[in-house]
Amino acid sequence: MLGQVIVSGILSGGLYALVALGLGLIFGVMRVINIAHGPLLMLGAYTTYFLTTRLNMNPFLTVPVAMAALFVVGVLLQRGLVDRVVDAPELSSLLLTFGISIALVNLAQLAFTSDLRAVEYITGAWVLGGLAFSKPRVIAFLFAAGVTALSFLLLKFTRLGKAIRATSQSREVAMVCGVDVGRIHMLTF
Repeated sequence: MLGQVIVSGILSGGLYALVALGLGLIFGVMRVINIAHGPLLMLGAYTTYFLTTRLNMNPFLTVPVAMAALFVVGVLLQRGLVDRVVDAPELSSLLLTFGISIALVNLAQLAFTSDLRAVEYITGAWVLGGLAFSKPRVIAFLFAAGVTALSFLLLKFTRLGKAIRATSQSREVAMVCGVDVGRIHMLTF
C-alpha cells in the first residue's frame, strides 16, 4: 500500500515539477509572480480535449497544437498586460496575474461549463512487483521528464538559453551585451 502511494506520488510529481519549472522560469527572468499559470494550463487542457473530441485528432498530436496556441495567448497577455508591470513592485504583477487568472477561469467556465471531461485514449496500468503504474500517468511523467531535460539543454547549451540566464541575472547588463530583453521576456512568459 505504501509503495503504491509512493509510485503515484512520484508519477504525479513529474507534472508538478513541470508546472514549477514554468513558474520558476517566469519569476526568475521577469520577477513576475504568475498566478495565471494554472488557468493557462487549464486552457491548454481544454484545447487538447476539444481538438480530440471535436476534430477527432490523435491526443498525442493535439499537445503540440495546444502548446502553440497557448504560446500565442501567452505572448498576447505578456505584450498586452504583463509587460507593463515587469518593473513595478511585485505586488502589482501579483494583482494583475490574479485578475487574469480570475478572468480566464470564469471565461472557461462560461464556455465549457464545469463538468468533468476526459479523453479515454490510453487506459489501464502496468503491474510490476505488485505495484500498478497507470499508463496515462507514466506517459505524462515521461513527457514532463523530457520537457524538463530539453529545457535544461536549451538553457545550458544554446544562445537563447545564455540570453535567458543573462536576463535572469541582470536585465541591465544583458541589454548592454546586446540581449533583446523584451524578446526574452516574451519567450519565457
